[in-house]
Amino acid sequence: MQISDEMVKDKLIKDESVQDEKQVVQQLSIANISSMNLLLKEQCKELIVIAGPCTIESREDFSILESVALLNEQQKIVHALRGGSYKPRTSPNSFQGLGREALEILREARERTGLPIVTEIMDLRNIELFLEMQVDIFQVGSRNMQNYELLKELGRYNVPVLLKRGLAADFDEVKGAIDYLKFHHADRPVMLCLRGLKKMDYGVSGIAGLRDSQRGQNIEYRFFSDAEDIKKAKEIVDGMKNVIVGFDPSHVAGHEKYVREISESAVENGADFLMIEVIRNESQRPLRQCDGKQAVVVNNLNTLLQSCRTIYGNRID
Repeated sequence: MQISDEMVKDKLIKDESVQDEKQVVQQLSIANISSMNLLLKEQCKELIVIAGPCTIESREDFSILESVALLNEQQKIVHALRGGSYKPRTSPNSFQGLGREALEILREARERTGLPIVTEIMDLRNIELFLEMQVDIFQVGSRNMQNYELLKELGRYNVPVLLKRGLAADFDEVKGAIDYLKFHHADRPVMLCLRGLKKMDYGVSGIAGLRDSQRGQNIEYRFFSDAEDIKKAKEIVDGMKNVIVGFDPSHVAGHEKYVREISESAVENGADFLMIEVIRNESQRPLRQCDGKQAVVVNNLNTLLQSCRTIYGNRID
């Protein structure tokens, strides 16, 4: 369905500093009402699932997004597609993402499947490009949770944001990041996503989440799981309009075999959404340039989520 400018005028307005009316109308015309409706729920009636590859690495990754959409037609379990376009990597020699080409692939997937798309923005200079490419939910990654210039600029646009918790962020810092995003638009939809905390060999008593009980968790996890912090996160955002709290089990796990148990733990602790990395089949795993080990094969996704949906249903009854 084509969204008219009139339908979205109250959904996407840049800060009053924008003088060019034509520019504003152009931005309004690409807003996605369905993603807004998804996030503006006062209470989540079902477990929201965002699935897709960690990164769009080639045109072939369109098949992963199509596989997720096909599964969704049969089971109705996925609410949005994910896929990295620009990737923050530890080494400059690592794959950095396809940039605009990845955004074009995601936009095509959105048009073909009707599902909203989620992708990470790293540079405030790319906001206009993301709008042009009809990105529904702007992801701010854990490394950029305290990139205040990016948060301030995003804060001028009333677009949905998925905010990842920083690798060692306490909840004062998390709340501060959300406040930046909501500074101009208090009703902006924000999905706060916990994703594990960095392992450290020195004292960490000042970092929320690294409790003694968590020191006994599976040492093969890639990150310390902060699933137990979901309840605390919900307390922090209580009273904020249109904020839900979820979890990324893939990054914590570091390996597919742990994704289910971490997902279940997250939902038990109050997660309203899960963000899960997937691949089409096992043959793709060794070929992935980014986080292939932790991706779930698409055909295993429904089985993984069955127990999570049951836990979620029991929790809200």
